[in-house]
Amino acid sequence: MSRGSSRRRHSTLGRAGASSLEFALVATPLFLMFVAGTDLGRYFITRHSLHTLVSEAARSAIVNCFNISPCAYRTAVPSPSTLWAKVPFLNSAAAGASLTVSASLSTTTGVTTVTATGNYPFSFILPAWTGLFQNGITETTILKY
Repeated sequence: MSRGSSRRRHSTLGRAGASSLEFALVATPLFLMFVAGTDLGRYFITRHSLHTLVSEAARSAIVNCFNISPCAYRTAVPSPSTLWAKVPFLNSAAAGASLTVSASLSTTTGVTTVTATGNYPFSFILPAWTGLFQNGITETTILKY
C-alpha cells in the first residue's frame, strides 16, 4: 500500500462523525426555537380568542338591551354555549374559565357602561416562560353608550 492512499484513508476516518456532531449541535437549538415559537403562538391565539369572546359578550349585551329601560344584562347575553362556540379554540369547561358581564348607569350623564371580563387558564410548555403568568389570561372590555 502506498503512503498516499494510507493518508487518504486516515483523513476520511477522522471525519466520519463530524456531520452527526454538527447535526446534533444545530438540531438541539433549532428544536428548542421551534417549541418556543409554537408555545408563544398558543399564547397569542388563546389571548386573541379570549379577547374575541369578551368583546362578543359585551356587544351582545348592548344589542339585546338597547332602549330597554330596566334591562338585566346578565340575561341579555346569549347562552354561554352560543358565545363559547364563537371561539372554538377555547374550552368552556376548562377549570378556571369564566365570563362575567355587568352594567352600570350613571345618573348624572345618562351613560350606560357595560363591562365584560373573561378569565382563561393557560400554562406554557417550556419552563422558561412559566413565571410570566400565575392566574391565566384575563381580558376586559368596557363599552359605553
